Amino acid sequence: MIYEYNSFLKEYIQNFLLQQKSIVTDFTYAHRCGILRNFDEFVINNNCKDINFTESQVLQWIASLNGKRATINSYINVIRVFFKFLAGYGFHPFQPQQIKPHNDYIAYEFSDEELKQIFLNADLCCLSSNPNSATKSHPTTKYFKLKYELPMILRIILGCGLRLEEATTIQLKDIDFDKDVLTIKKSKSKEYRIVPMSESLTTILTQYCKSMGLGLDNEAYIFPGTNFSKPIPSFCIRNHFNHLLKKSNISVLNRKKHERGMCIHCFRHTFAHKSFKKGLKDGWAINDQIPWLSVYLGHKNLRETEKYLKFNSEIFNEEIEMFDKYSQNLFPEVMFDE
Repeated sequence: MIYEYNSFLKEYIQNFLLQQKSIVTDFTYAHRCGILRNFDEFVINNNCKDINFTESQVLQWIASLNGKRATINSYINVIRVFFKFLAGYGFHPFQPQQIKPHNDYIAYEFSDEELKQIFLNADLCCLSSNPNSATKSHPTTKYFKLKYELPMILRIILGCGLRLEEATTIQLKDIDFDKDVLTIKKSKSKEYRIVPMSESLTTILTQYCKSMGLGLDNEAYIFPGTNFSKPIPSFCIRNHFNHLLKKSNISVLNRKKHERGMCIHCFRHTFAHKSFKKGLKDGWAINDQIPWLSVYLGHKNLRETEKYLKFNSEIFNEEIEMFDKYSQNLFPEVMFDE
């Protein structure tokens, strides 16, 4: 598509695009042409006359944009590059900053009743799967019934807040049954960490390893694939977990298209939420809890942990009720007509 530029910026935009055409891809070039057409129309509609655009004018243009933050940031990025180009002519338009990314995702937290139902069905081994339902990307994958593996994996993820891949790659040598700890070596951050377990979880894990016949082979994966030298594929666990949710009649109503729903990773979020709430009840200060939980979960920084602890009325329901009761007599009711 060929765009026409009609504002007093026309010559500068054309020179800028001529430069860009030789250094960017055709797709990026067309994208920048469209964004500059949008800015060109804004300049005309708002009767802008000075090429040294003020902060107010630039922010007004940004406010006129529609779309997600990532889309708006792509517009801002093009204008930033264009303004730097204008600086070569001696002009100094206001340079806008990109909008801080915002993650709207809040993970699903399983209720105690839902967890009870999930583990009941897992322990009863009520799952069945079609041996011929292997995905096209894994046509020769062995059919796993997961008679023992699934209930144990679920307990480890929920009890220790592990990622699925961290759980599936645990080897016998990574477990210290005497000290009730796991050593996670294959984490997302490529750094190993020590994860404590409850005594009850260690007891169940001990019984599981015996029933699997792991013996003294320290190199054996406790959740084996075709043999003890290979871990079970993560997608097998995910598929069985999805069947387990259906068997337990657990689903999210009115979920929007492409919106992330329930998944086994929500067990990790559930662990984080429950740990945080327990800490509050035990008298932990929030500033003390979050760094400790961040290290436990294996996060690189507190921003990652913040995503797990987004403020919502479900997590802090009791705290909100306490504040409401306390503030009822502090703030007078204001009567007004809208």
